[in-house]
Amino acid sequence: MGGTEKAALNWCKYLDRNRFNNYFATINPFNKRRLFCESIGLQVFSGENLENLPEKLNIDLIHLHRAGEDEPLPFSLSESKAVLVETNIFALRDHSNLHEKISAHLFMSQTAMEKYLHFYPKEKNKIYDYLYNPVAPHFFEISEKETSNTGVIGRASRSDNFKWGWESIYFLPLVIEKYPALKYKILGATPEVKNLFAKLAMESYIEYFSQSNDEKKMKDFYHQLNVFAHSAEIGETFGSVIAEAMACGLPVVTVRGGRAINSEEENIFADNAQEELVDQGITGFVTNNLQEFSESILNLLKNPDLAKKMGKAGREKALKYYHVSELTKKLAKIYLELLE
Repeated sequence: MGGTEKAALNWCKYLDRNRFNNYFATINPFNKRRLFCESIGLQVFSGENLENLPEKLNIDLIHLHRAGEDEPLPFSLSESKAVLVETNIFALRDHSNLHEKISAHLFMSQTAMEKYLHFYPKEKNKIYDYLYNPVAPHFFEISEKETSNTGVIGRASRSDNFKWGWESIYFLPLVIEKYPALKYKILGATPEVKNLFAKLAMESYIEYFSQSNDEKKMKDFYHQLNVFAHSAEIGETFGSVIAEAMACGLPVVTVRGGRAINSEEENIFADNAQEELVDQGITGFVTNNLQEFSESILNLLKNPDLAKKMGKAGREKALKYYHVSELTKKLAKIYLELLE
């Protein structure tokens, strides 16, 4: 499950149900996710059942989670008076008539919102704001026993080559040369990435983990680590795994930049919210290249007290800015303002 979908489910799960009656709709068929929704008492609609959903359920507000560009809706709004809100994932603009019907444009980071507003100035009578993807409460739970592991690096993402930056691969032989006891735990490696590690003869240092929608398993994964290492070719418009790692008390090493969107209108800014999440030298390190990435990881491995200090600062930041309870209050306030 990607960060966007996880965020949408968390909004539904933790939004005050005494005030809002929430439904979850998707164009994709569910499986394990449907079971998750049903386990928290959330009614799910998918596929062909969406066409007349707004009228059938008398929906007052529809919150779309989408890339931002022109995407046909799976349901009709011709007979609906529902207020439209979008979470715009990639800071793209919808050039269809649907754009005029959207009352609030929300973004997953300040970085993403500023990128959008650079190209498209604010319009009257619309709300523009950023809401970080919420982190569920159990990620903030202190581990029952502090890990006895040392020298354990980890990274997590969905299994997608674009979620991998070269730094996340080629740092390994550089760091092992100076810290041969290192272990690298990876959740979400693609076959291509595994082949690269095999060619580098690095497999003996790596433990692979399968992707999981079970957030308890994710939390347990983070608690096995000493340092969270992150780089992605496309950068991040938020970075849910970074926020989760911080909530679990891990220092984060990431890379500035990411590939800019390849279009004539939007080729200036790369997605770079990872720099917004990680405070340089406080909660981790934001690096510029492979050498800095490797040296920063090695620095934290050789200085466990520094790693713990940064991890503690990261957890405090995550608690302040990314905890779902505070973020849902902000989202509810936006909903109520639009519904007045």
